[in-house]
Amino acid sequence: MVSPRYPSAMPISPEELKALLKELSIELAFEEIDMMPFITNFGTMSYVDGATGRKCLFVNLFVSPDGEWFEFSAPLAYNLKEAKYKEHALAVLAEIAFRTKSVQCEYDPEDGEVRFSIGHWVMDSQLTADQLMRLMSMLIAVIEINHPVIVKAMNEGVIDFGCAWRQFPEPDPDADELFPDSDEPMPDLAALVERAGGAKGLAMMLLKRDG
Repeated sequence: MVSPRYPSAMPISPEELKALLKELSIELAFEEIDMMPFITNFGTMSYVDGATGRKCLFVNLFVSPDGEWFEFSAPLAYNLKEAKYKEHALAVLAEIAFRTKSVQCEYDPEDGEVRFSIGHWVMDSQLTADQLMRLMSMLIAVIEINHPVIVKAMNEGVIDFGCAWRQFPEPDPDADELFPDSDEPMPDLAALVERAGGAKGLAMMLLKRDG
């Protein structure tokens, strides 16, 4: 039976995802064809892209051919091939995966790539812009917050999760609700970070809602 929500008989299509991204004022920086990932990038406060040296995070959006699954990923977020303390970095990544649950940390021993991802089964449900922003925010916040921890482990062989929080100012105590129940337009990622009082506040708000 064809769902009236999805006339293409797909739970979600690339076109519908692009429409939701547009609703969130997120423009695609690059786009492949034939269901290949969309690519966009976000400016960061902590994370530095190893290939370009810029404070930005490249994010792929992949949609499965049947439209029942999509995934945000940050490919080549780090490269451990030449890391001085690879074992320490891998221990940190395992701890991050354990702590966050929803965000996966993947390591390719062949080329040293470290990839972060977060996926969502759509099936026959209706995806909203709110859900899409929540998934992207979680992926970016996990990388932003843990960046100094990963770099310190890679370069110094020291595992110090405390430095993740010391890099950011304390969150705004008045920002007690990240997604208020109102009819106001959904803010973009930068607005969410500002509303939460910084990346640390963003993560705390997300974790508070999960708790």
